Amino acid sequence: MTSIATASRTPLETRPIVGRGRTFADSLRFEWTKLRTVRSTLWTLLAAFLSMLGIAILVSEITVHQWASTAPADRLLFNPIETSTSGAFFAQLAMGVLGVLAITTEYGTGTIRSSFAAVPQRGTLLAAKAAVLFAVTLVVAISTSFLSFFTTQAILGSYSGADLAAAITDPGALRTVIGAGLFLALMGLFGCAVGAVLRRSAGAITALFGLTFLLPVLIQLLPAVVKDNVTKYLPSEAGSAIYAQLHRSDAVTPAVGLLVLCCYTLLALGVATVLLRRRDA
Repeated sequence: MTSIATASRTPLETRPIVGRGRTFADSLRFEWTKLRTVRSTLWTLLAAFLSMLGIAILVSEITVHQWASTAPADRLLFNPIETSTSGAFFAQLAMGVLGVLAITTEYGTGTIRSSFAAVPQRGTLLAAKAAVLFAVTLVVAISTSFLSFFTTQAILGSYSGADLAAAITDPGALRTVIGAGLFLALMGLFGCAVGAVLRRSAGAITALFGLTFLLPVLIQLLPAVVKDNVTKYLPSEAGSAIYAQLHRSDAVTPAVGLLVLCCYTLLALGVATVLLRRRDA
């Protein structure tokens, strides 16, 4: 009878738990499905696209129409390559909001519990979400950056009084265009980490706005010795150096800017992973 009882219990004891055996590829497919079926993804990507392209077109059109009356000193400072990325600073907020909503929407609707049931390894879930988000935003951001560059140079090239346009083969042009796209993708990833830490859309978006736009302004109120050594290492300021065409004395180099922004992002993702494992859904 003991053997019979043991045999009857075996199927129940060996029955696989839901979510066990899921591979990382499965998690990637889950996250891709969730990201592409949420309407906020389309709207935030569209906002980033319009910000990047629209502002660059506006700046180049103003430059062409006002070039004849532009002072000689301002003409010497004009850089057509940087004009094409002039909208990246504003597009970063849209990408950051996309990252925030990619995780906070699940908390708001309660579907995060289903996600944890499907993928019990919460670190794996966050890694898959981050990988899919970064891949999507990188493709969109770099494509938008290239489109912005060629559109801007076409507008600048239409001016008959001088050769204002640049070519993609000019020194630093390709690095600037790709750097702008990389900057936007990293800001989306940073926003996802902030959203995973705070878990509420409003709070995470407010925190993201404060870190990228408000904090640099507030630091300007501090003594010069402080603001000159702190501002350039803030996320948005360091990230802007990645695609800067001309190096400024008060900014870090593109390589250092990329390193700083990656460190911010990885640190935020690390904190988010720890909290995700410790807190209840």
